Order: sequence, then C-alpha cells, then structure tokens
Amino acid sequence: MSAEIRANELVILKTIAETLNQANELESVLSLVLAKLLELTNLKAGWIFQVSKDPNLGHSCLSAEGIPEALARNEMAPLKAKSCWCIDRFRDGRLKHAVNILSCERLEEEMLIAVGDTEGISHHATIPLWAGQEMFGIMNVASPGKKHFKEEELALLQSVAFQIGTAIERTMLYRQQQKRAVHFAKLGEITRSLGRLLATEKIAGESVQRYGEAFDIPLVTVFIQEGNNLSPRMEFMDGKLYSCCSSYSMRGLGPIGQAFLKQETIRFNRTIADNDISRKKGLYPEIRSGVAVPIILRDEPIGVFFIGSLHKQYFDTVDAEVARAFTDHIALAYENARVYEQRRDLARSEERNRLARDLHDSVSQMLFSLNLTSRGLESMIGDAEPLVKEALTDIRQLSQNSLTEMRSLILQLRPAGLEHGLLTGLTQYGRQIGLTITTQVEGVRELPRMVEEALWRIGQEALNNVIKHARSKDAFISLCTTPDHVHFEVKDEGIGFTKERRTRQVKFGMHTMRERAEALGGSFGVQSHKGKGTTIQITFPLSIMKNA
Repeated sequence: MSAEIRANELVILKTIAETLNQANELESVLSLVLAKLLELTNLKAGWIFQVSKDPNLGHSCLSAEGIPEALARNEMAPLKAKSCWCIDRFRDGRLKHAVNILSCERLEEEMLIAVGDTEGISHHATIPLWAGQEMFGIMNVASPGKKHFKEEELALLQSVAFQIGTAIERTMLYRQQQKRAVHFAKLGEITRSLGRLLATEKIAGESVQRYGEAFDIPLVTVFIQEGNNLSPRMEFMDGKLYSCCSSYSMRGLGPIGQAFLKQETIRFNRTIADNDISRKKGLYPEIRSGVAVPIILRDEPIGVFFIGSLHKQYFDTVDAEVARAFTDHIALAYENARVYEQRRDLARSEERNRLARDLHDSVSQMLFSLNLTSRGLESMIGDAEPLVKEALTDIRQLSQNSLTEMRSLILQLRPAGLEHGLLTGLTQYGRQIGLTITTQVEGVRELPRMVEEALWRIGQEALNNVIKHARSKDAFISLCTTPDHVHFEVKDEGIGFTKERRTRQVKFGMHTMRERAEALGGSFGVQSHKGKGTTIQITFPLSIMKNA
C-alpha cells in the first residue's frame, strides 16, 4: 500500500472520528457519519439498517444518504420491506466482516418492476455494525457501475464500522443513563404515595394508575395469585382504570405466568401470530411487547406486575429495571398494609377480650347476685305479700334474661361457633342452614386466633354460597396443616358457574373471601366448572401464622 493511500485512509478515519464526536443522538450520529463517509470515499449512496436478533421483529432503516429513486420511493418502502441476504447473514452470525454483495436483491426487484430509476447502482458492500458485544445492524455503501470493492476498500470500511460501533455504544449508554435518571426520579414521586396506603384492596389500583400515568404506558396490570391461577386484579388501559374478576392459568398467560413460576423478570417481544393462546382466552390479544415482574413477598411470589404495549421493541432494559424497582415497592406496600391490618385486628381482638373479662367480672356477677337475691326474698316472703312477691318474680326473670343476653354478648366477642373448634363450628353452621357437611383433617396444630377467625368467616361465606347458588345439599370441608402452610378448602358438587355467568352476589362473596385471606397474607383460589361444582381454596403461609 502506497504512503499516499495510507495517509488518505488516516485522514478519512480522523475525519470520521471527529464527526462522530459532534452529536449524542443516535440518528444524528449515523446521518452525519454516513454523509461524511460517502463524501470522503467518493461513493454515491449508503444506508444503515438496525437489525434485531429476532427475525419476527424485522429491521428498520435508521439512515440513508444518496440512495437512488428506486429505493427512495414511497418513503423508502423498498428498504423497509422484507429481509435480504445481508440481513439474514448478519442475523444468523455468518456476516462478521465487510464483504462484497454480488448484486442487491432490492435493486434487482426494482429493476424488474421498473417503478423507479436505480441510477446505475446494482451492487454494494455490506459492513456489520456492532455496539460493544451486542449486534446492532449493517451499513451498505454503493456507487453507480461499481460491482466490486477492493480488499483495502473493505478494510477501510470495516475500520470505519468499528468507529461507528463504538459511537453507537457510547450513544446508547448515554441515552440509557438519561432515561434511567428521569425514570427513577419519577419513580421516587409515585412510590411515596404508594407507601402511605394501609388497605390492601387499594394497592393494585393505585399502583397501575400512577405507573401508567407517570410513564405513559398503554397497559399496566397487577396480577394476584388465586390458587394455581393468576387474576388480573386491576388494569390501567388507555388512560382508564378497570377492575377485573377473571382468573387465568399460568400457561395461558405465557410470559406473565413464567415470570411468576420462575420468580424472575421477563421482557419479551412477539408478533401478533404469537398471541394465539391469549386470543383464545381473550386476554391482551394485540400486545406485542411487555415486561412481567414477579411480586415477591417474604420470599414467596404473590402476583405479577405487568406493563405492555401494542408496538414491538417498546421496552428496553431501563424499562425493565424501573418496573422491577417499582414492583419491590408494591411488595413493600402489601407488607406494610398487612402488618397494619394485623395490628389493627390484634388490637380489636385484645379489646374484645378485655370487654369480655370486664363484662364477666362486673356486670354478669352483679346480675347473677341480683337473681339470687330476688329468689331468696321470694322464698322469705312466701304468700304473705302477693304484690311484693309478684314484683320480686319480675325482677328475678328480668335479671335472668339479662344474664342470658350478657353471656351471649360475651360469646359474640369471639365468633360464636368456634368454642369447640373450626371444623366443628362450620359443621354445626352448615347443618343449621340445611347442609350435610363432610370434613377431613390432616395434621394437628392450634391455629392463631386471627387465622382461625378468618377461616371461620370465609367458611361461612362459602357455605352460604353452596346453599344459595350451588343447588346442592352436600359440602366437603378440608383443613390441612403442614410445617410450612395451612390449607383450607370448601367443595361442593353443585351446578358450578363460568367466569362469564358469575352473579353479582357470587362476585361480592368471592371478593369478600379474597379480602379476608389476603388481609392476613394468605392466597385465595376458586375453581368452578358448569355442572361440576365449585372449590374454594385458601392457603396461609406459616410465616403469616407466626406473626398472626
């Protein structure tokens, strides 16, 4: 290589380096450097593709300079159309350095249809662009009548490509840092209000609405576990907040279910054709990109935070980072709310016990003494004073009635029916409303008071649903305690129901049971099929029991 050629190459590389330092915006960088490269090398046309690893996501043309009329028509439609040899080779890893293209497929097609002038361009050189260790795209350069690039020309183009790749990496990092700073600043604002919520039922709605509004995201959803399913509890879609009642299998939710099962953040992009399962289930059939983050509470997943968009490649690594950080705040909000509710319930329980003791030690004892005194005076007077005796009889009866009512009130301070145990109480309650109850117990453990009371209320609601809606006279109740969990189940073999045909009463009952379970950190699940009955499933982790 002559000294003159080498010096010219160094001038070109120096000029390109200076050009790359003139802008921080990616599109501006690519346009400037492509124009300068064509000017310095006396080439006529050039274009740069950004290429995704996923062939379903296609490619995009980020910059084009001096392209012929045939490629420029219809807003560069030929460049944005289907893939080609150079893109396919780059995507599958076979294009590792600058090469000659024998002929350009796109230009060949344009010459065949004779819509626009190719201006004598038929061949081009293709140079891969890498941003650090990540594949980015390819750069094509061409000139009229030029069908072959010399080795030294390809080497120079490859050197320029290395410079461009470094600039792309720097620009992308700069853009990410800017976005990260702005997003985390917004995150700090919306999480402050989230931390003040002390009611678990308000957390999902507050989370999706504030996140969607702050980051202008088309779809934000909080899913909560219901047995083996996930229920989209609240949705923020197109600027509006919606509540949901349906539940979906983990498999039917694709990446959302995977995020829950694997307990890891999943960022995905897909085509419309990939949404067949969601379309059948009627859940987000048009979503093409999203981030699903598991909500982890006390080392156990309780749900998934999901953001989605109709556009492919809408979310990047920064979006995933911010979503993951926000999900940690959601979990903390649930923990704070549950601790608050447990303390409130404990305070109520302690107050009920104090009142029960006070009533028993004071009012009940005085009524009992009044009853005995009136009975004694009755026997002493005999028949001598009939009016006085009649008054004493009335006093004795009133005191006896008052004493009976007082004992009833004392029992009501602890849910009536639990005196002999949870399953015994529910069996008696079921019989009172006309049901035949079958029970099963596995494991022996004294349940914490708040857990037992919650299961009692849930069991009552479930049995009420059986008698009102299931059209069945039989119910099965199971209580299983293990070293880690308490499992409670109420099952019937009634008519069942579908998600679409839940009555308002059934929905309200399910909502009430779910709230009682989740208030203590438990999970609620329901399985029902038309003609095959309904099963209510409640699970409380042992860690919740220890704190209850």
